[in-house]
Amino acid sequence: MWKELGLCAAVCIGSISFAAEKASVRTKDFVLRFAKDKIVLSNPKWQDEVVIRKVMFIRSPHFATPTGAEQLTPDSFKVDYKIDVKANPKDTPEKAEALKKSIEAIKLTALCTATDAGAKIEYTLTSPEYKPDGAMIEFNCWSRFKKGGKGDLLKANGKKLRPFTKEGRGTYYLALPGNPNWTSSWAEHAGFRKSGDEYKTTLEFRFAPPEVTGEAVGALFDSKVEAAQPEAGNAPAN
Repeated sequence: MWKELGLCAAVCIGSISFAAEKASVRTKDFVLRFAKDKIVLSNPKWQDEVVIRKVMFIRSPHFATPTGAEQLTPDSFKVDYKIDVKANPKDTPEKAEALKKSIEAIKLTALCTATDAGAKIEYTLTSPEYKPDGAMIEFNCWSRFKKGGKGDLLKANGKKLRPFTKEGRGTYYLALPGNPNWTSSWAEHAGFRKSGDEYKTTLEFRFAPPEVTGEAVGALFDSKVEAAQPEAGNAPAN
């Protein structure tokens, strides 16, 4: 069931940037919110727990940074991204100028929603020239189970789950949208898929308090949970 929203940006009196800081959805266990240049999963005291930052194309020098948010309903908000390119001193002036100009055709937004069970961040990307096949999404959090070993990933309802956990608080389980083996200490594979003239991907989180472990986690995804190994394949080179 949807829960009460924190202060709605639409009723704030002040600048647009101030209103953007207030985009949020509160549930019984966590708050999903926008804060300056990041999307955050916080505890009910608004302390950061999982932080989602930039989207990086990797196979091209483009990257996208969250820059503002608009409250759509009490249960949702939309985040806008600024597109930029990472400068390369080896590029000719012509190539550098072409890359800067290519930014005009790229657009990224994220629709953020939440329920008591978890949160969704649904990305929509328009990029006519540059494919986001190797794109990675930047994460920061309290801690992460070590990767690559048996038991790190779980599988539920056909999805691979990455746990973000903290003793005494609980665990956020992320249903990985892309290749589980394309991972690092700071990012996960975005897994964008073509949809008409756009690319789409979704980060789906489920929260479990400390007492919910093992097979009980499966109920969060309406499925049996079991250990899963990462798929074969190398992470895209940066």
